[in-house]
Amino acid sequence: MKYVKKLLVFIIVTGLVVITWLFTQDNSIQLTPFVGENSNLIKVLPQEERLVEKSNAQQPLLLHAHESSDELYEQANKIRICRRVPKTQSELDTWAEQAHANDEYYEIIDSMYRKFKVCLGSADRDGPYVDMLIEAAEKGSDKAVSLLWLLGDVELVDELKLKDVPRDEQVSRRQAFIATKYRLAHKVALQGGENSMLKLISGFQHLDPQTGGQDYVKSLAFAYFFVEVVSNCDVFGRVEWTIRDLEGKMSSEEITQANELTRDFLAQHRAL
Repeated sequence: MKYVKKLLVFIIVTGLVVITWLFTQDNSIQLTPFVGENSNLIKVLPQEERLVEKSNAQQPLLLHAHESSDELYEQANKIRICRRVPKTQSELDTWAEQAHANDEYYEIIDSMYRKFKVCLGSADRDGPYVDMLIEAAEKGSDKAVSLLWLLGDVELVDELKLKDVPRDEQVSRRQAFIATKYRLAHKVALQGGENSMLKLISGFQHLDPQTGGQDYVKSLAFAYFFVEVVSNCDVFGRVEWTIRDLEGKMSSEEITQANELTRDFLAQHRAL
């Protein structure tokens, strides 16, 4: 009987020890749940590691950090051109046959043949050239800004993958792109980019993304800025004509605001 009691006490104590140990280890156990019939096992990370991963995912990725703005622009422009050029001689012959049947201009057909020679063997025709142009502009490329402003609606629908996107999201992404091209033009214009200045002089007469309406004050300010910092430009006379035209439409108060804005632009330009 004594031995039976001792055995029972031993079993109870041992059980309590095991239960206590399990509770103390509970927080250090990492679960590996099974998700789906054929999926891989997914390790559930501790909260601290998940927060670190989330933080890292939010960091912007500079895809072409070691390439100059000119190199990026040239690559992006070549991808854009080659994207719409036949890949093989057979495809080119078919295109030319159709072009002749449609009485296409000789210059267009000749241009396609020249583009075909340039693009023949090009490995990368599907690169994200819009993203590359934006990065080139961020690095100061005036040509990249000019090309970003040249992209039409049909091309943007393809390149921004908007075709199957809900209407509200399409509008949102287009507005974001417009705001980006204005921001980049402003940045490069202050660095002395002539094309960027011209885009803004014209652009603000039709739209200011911040207000959704025209902004003659900003347009005139960039026109004043242009004649201050640019010399020996073929379009100098056209900009001077634009200044006279805008001044004729604006109040003296608005012209004063434009002059003040121009002084601010000049100060920023000289500080660069």
